[in-house]
This record gives sequence, structure tokens and C-alpha cells, in this order.
Amino acid sequence: MNDFSFTKLLSGFAAAITFLAALAFGFLAFIGASLGKALNSNAVSASDSAMGFLVFSALVICSVITGLGSYRLANKNWRLAYVGFCFLLGLGFIGGFFISFGALGIKNELLILCIGLTYSWLGYLAMKKK
Repeated sequence: MNDFSFTKLLSGFAAAITFLAALAFGFLAFIGASLGKALNSNAVSASDSAMGFLVFSALVICSVITGLGSYRLANKNWRLAYVGFCFLLGLGFIGGFFISFGALGIKNELLILCIGLTYSWLGYLAMKKK
């Protein structure tokens, strides 16, 4: 098979689940802010909604870099940056799983763990040119 064929396939999957996680987070943050406003709750402030938008934007940007970045892996410098990016995200999501263990519910925590393991595997495949 061609170089990076498995990496390209897995990057599409990782980008899709990261984008779906970003949409789910954005939707839940929007619902939470709207309900807080509707019920005259002081729990959500303007800085909280700005932080939610920042997290949503970061997840969408990461999914775009993951999806499109796998097509530039023939360049050695980009491959090195992409492997580092994937391992950093993988370790971050796995660390986030352990930090949030028991707080988000089993489905959300397993999604975070799945994304972390997928990014770690993606970094390994890009490093091995598979």
C-alpha cells in the first residue's frame, strides 16, 4: 500500500470524532448559557461563554489540522510537527480523561479517552510512515 494510507484513514476518523465532540460541547454550552439566562441564573457570565467559544474553536481547529494535515506528511518537517501535534493532543485528552474521571459521566469520559487513544495511535502511525 502507499505510504501513510492508514494514517490518512485514521486522521479522517479522528477529525470526525473531534469535530463531533466540538459540536456536542458547543451545543451543550449554548443550551447551558441560554437556560441560565432564561431562568435568571447568575451561574453563567460573559467570560464563561467566551471560554466555551474558545474551547469550541480550538477543537474545530484541531480537527481541521488533523484532517488536512495528513496529506502533507511527505514533507519531513511537517511530519515531525504533525507527530508532535498528535502525541500532544493524545496525551492531553488522556490526561483530561483522568482529571475528569467520575465527573462527566461514563459516555463523555469514554469519548475523551477514545479521542486520546486515537490521536496517540495516529501519531505512532505517522511516525512509522504507515
